[in-house]
Amino acid sequence: MIPVVFVHLNKWDYLETVLSQARKYNGEVYLVGDQNTNDPNYCDIKDYRRQMDIFHGVYENHSSNDQWFEEACFWRWLILDDFMHKHGINRAFHLDSDVLLYANVTEEDKNKYSQYPITLIVGNCGASAFIDRDYLDGFCELLIQTYQDKGEVFEWLKHLYSELQRQHMDGGACDMVLLQLWRKRNKTKYAEMTDIVDGTTYDHIIKSPNPGNYLMKDGIKDIHFRGEFPYGTIADTGQEVKFNSLHFQGQEDRRILEYFRMGNANQNE
Repeated sequence: MIPVVFVHLNKWDYLETVLSQARKYNGEVYLVGDQNTNDPNYCDIKDYRRQMDIFHGVYENHSSNDQWFEEACFWRWLILDDFMHKHGINRAFHLDSDVLLYANVTEEDKNKYSQYPITLIVGNCGASAFIDRDYLDGFCELLIQTYQDKGEVFEWLKHLYSELQRQHMDGGACDMVLLQLWRKRNKTKYAEMTDIVDGTTYDHIIKSPNPGNYLMKDGIKDIHFRGEFPYGTIADTGQEVKFNSLHFQGQEDRRILEYFRMGNANQNE
């Protein structure tokens, strides 16, 4: 069985909703966090922070985002790696805590993704991602080495941030940039989760029509439910596509409970 693993710091109103949704289809769902909860599969982050503490001691923020936010995006991979080692997990499905999941990931992996050491969204985002522990080991080594040695890769990240600042653009050094670097450096054969496979796909972010050019309504994808499952429509062809996940990034997280209830209301249709 492929476990679903959330890594989440601090309290958050919709966390229980997201966990409940993932458990509708998956028997093994873990929350690694820093807030004691009544969740049966809650794991305290203090047991998985070995690499995180090393990284924290050498990290420098070169991003327009808040330092804590940006560093926490790196931490999740280091925490996940330590978690997988401690529990003897060779492969896991990592899910951001603002994503509603509508699929059994063990079946998805068996039917579509098991041959890939990692799956990504738009080639660099791990919001919904299968990952092998061995592959994650190497990526975590890259993260720590980059900020510890402050060598060529670190200077490249600083230059990237400087260029964005010069052009008055947001962004900079982040885990997605280094995920893409690690993938390209290793010529990794990976699966793109936003591709449509057997009529289904995984959402990048709900407030964007792309990839795929989906129909939009009121600033987000025009999602409708068939039974308990969400569908979108490709604008160019009219094709309906089932979404295995919906990503409520940023302020769109206020919609999580609404969509959770919509799926439940239609469950028996």
